[in-house]
Amino acid sequence: MILDVVVLNFVPTRSENPDIRKIFADEMSRTFWLGIKQGHIVQPRFNKDCMHYAVEARRAKERGELTAEKLLEIISDSICGTPESRDEALAFCEEFLPFIIGEKTMRYAVMM
Repeated sequence: MILDVVVLNFVPTRSENPDIRKIFADEMSRTFWLGIKQGHIVQPRFNKDCMHYAVEARRAKERGELTAEKLLEIISDSICGTPESRDEALAFCEEFLPFIIGEKTMRYAVMM
């Protein structure tokens, strides 16, 4: 289950990491970061990937091609560890898609 409010133990807009500040300044990049990171172990390049995912998702959305399958194609390097996990990854994308297309909103709360 994807949470629509993610609790963070830091203030992203004050982060020393410029990538984090960029991600949290862009709603779609932020949604990718919050949505994926809350339930997946991520790679060191994940912050840069989130910005790339947002660009790709916007392109697909503009073309009317943003489906759960397309979303999986975009983010598969972050959530697919094994071929057996593809079904689980697709189920995640089906649940995550409403957040990416703007039907649902993902927020964060800072608790320190």
